[in-house]
Amino acid sequence: MRFGAGMRVENNQVIVSVDGDLDLATVPRVRSLLHTELDLGRARFVVDLTDCTFIDSSGFGLLIGGRRRARDAGGGLEIVVSDPGLRRVFRASEMDRIFGLHESVPEASEHLEAELLGGKHAS
Repeated sequence: MRFGAGMRVENNQVIVSVDGDLDLATVPRVRSLLHTELDLGRARFVVDLTDCTFIDSSGFGLLIGGRRRARDAGGGLEIVVSDPGLRRVFRASEMDRIFGLHESVPEASEHLEAELLGGKHAS
């Protein structure tokens, strides 16, 4: 199983990149990244799944919980899913109804800022 997770801060947003599977075995590492940043007062997240090859229910649970915690802290969480196969998984599980799926980090970042500046949260 291939897995890597990285994090960088750009324009007051935390960009979390996932490489490989986002599943029961790897979710704790990504959750730790999100919680650490939330504890530091950062609540604007873009989760980049461009290099993610698989996601299961625990991965979806991580994204839902991360979004809730970010919103509770006055921020938000947007997702980048550019792979057509992974997009199909989001659609089949109806997770695309919960998250707007973006093609790129700049698109997701722009959407996050627009939603927060507009005083409403993305659905």
